[in-house]
Amino acid sequence: MAEPASGAAALAKIARGLVSWACAVGLASLGTGCSDPAPQAAAVGQDAAAADSADAGPDAAVSDLFVLTGSNTDVARDPSCDKFDDGVYGKKLPWSGWQGGGKTFSCNTCRGGYENLQGAWRFIDFKTEDPTTVLGKGYKETLQFDGNTLVNHLFENDAGKITDQRIDGWYFCTDAAELKSKDAIFVLERALPSGAFGNNSGDFLRVSVKINAGTPNLIALGVSSGLDGKLLGEYLYCKIGSTIAGKPCGDPFGG
Repeated sequence: MAEPASGAAALAKIARGLVSWACAVGLASLGTGCSDPAPQAAAVGQDAAAADSADAGPDAAVSDLFVLTGSNTDVARDPSCDKFDDGVYGKKLPWSGWQGGGKTFSCNTCRGGYENLQGAWRFIDFKTEDPTTVLGKGYKETLQFDGNTLVNHLFENDAGKITDQRIDGWYFCTDAAELKSKDAIFVLERALPSGAFGNNSGDFLRVSVKINAGTPNLIALGVSSGLDGKLLGEYLYCKIGSTIAGKPCGDPFGG
C-alpha cells in the first residue's frame, strides 16, 4: 500500500480513493487514472505506533510469526448502520470496533473481508494495463488478501540503492453512517522497515476500490490522506495467475 517514490499498496505505495467500497463492483472502467508507472510514496493517516527498526528487512520477521492485533476498541454497533457480510473468505480477525483519525468506528460491512479481493495481486502500469510494462527504478509490488488480512511487498532498485518493504495489516469496510464515502480502512500494523515508501508501522489508509464486472482480474485502488483528506492517487493491480489482454500476470518476485 504504498507508492513508490520510484513508482500499496499496494496497499501499497499506496495512494488511492474515489469510489465507495460498497458500490465497487462493476462501476467504472479501469482504463484511465494515474499515468506514472512508478508513483511517489506518501505517508497518510498517522495515528501511528512506534516504528520498527529501520534496518530490519522484510524477511527479518516472517508474517507467519507476526500476530495481528485487529480491533483496538470494544464499542456497541451503531444501530443506524446498514447490514453487513459476515462470510468467511480466509483468515478472519474478529471485529469489535476501531479508533483512528479522531473517530471511532463501530460498523464493518465486510467482517470477513471483501470476497472479490481475495488472492494475490500485482501492481502494474495504469496507462497500459500491461503486466509486462517495465516500471521505473525496477519497482515491484504485490498485495495479498487473505480474508480480512493483507500482506504488501514493495521493492525498488534506484541506481543500486535497494528498498525492500513488507507490510502486515488488515482492513475493514466502513458504513455511510460513520464515513460518508463508505471507503475501506487499511490498517498497517507492521511495516518493515518502517518509513520506507512513506509507510510506517501503525499508519492507516482510506482506500476505495474499483472492480469492473467485465475485467474482474483488474482492480484499481485509490488512497486518500486521513479520513477526510484529498485523493493522493489511484493504482492498478492485476490478479496473479490471470491473463490480461493476452499477457500473463505473473508474480514479479518469482514466487
